[in-house]
Parts: sequence; C-alpha cells; structure tokens
Amino acid sequence: KKGCYTGQEIVARMFYRGTAKRRLQLASSSHSISDSSKVVARDSEGLGEDILAFSNTVATESLLLAVLPVQAADSGERMTLSNNAESDVCIRELPYMAD
Repeated sequence: KKGCYTGQEIVARMFYRGTAKRRLQLASSSHSISDSSKVVARDSEGLGEDILAFSNTVATESLLLAVLPVQAADSGERMTLSNNAESDVCIRELPYMAD
C-alpha cells in the first residue's frame, strides 16, 4: 500500500516552492481563553483555527499558540476568540526570524 507519510505535503511545498501556507504564531488576548476557544477572523467567515496551548496566568493578558495562515497573520487581519467577540487577538513578535 502506498500512502503519504506525515508532513509529506508540507515538506514538498517547502522544497519546491520555498513557502509554507501556515505558521505557528504567538498571540495575545486581553480576555481569558478557554479550552473551547478558537481564533476566528473578525470581518470574515474563515480562519476557525484551534488553539494549541494557552496561558491565563497574567492578569491583564492571555497568551496563546495557534497555527494560522501566513497571509492572515502578515496582513494584519483582525482576529478574535470564537467564544468572546469583544476580544482582540494580536499577533506577537517572536524572538527569532521566521523567514
């Protein structure tokens, strides 16, 4: 049986095109995050991305990790949490170069 190994499409895209469609992003929100929260686009239907990890330890800010489309993160598209439309999700700068 022939099949694809895990990550084969991503590896091929990086090798042949030199780009990835999605990237792990560090983001923050001024509202607390729950297990059922997702990152959604404020102005459009798409981008219902699961949150991989989050921390509500800081009183004024919650941090999260999510795999988001590069285009949405780079374009400055306004994002929010699925269970709290008033929350703004802001992409944070990483301490290393992603390109």
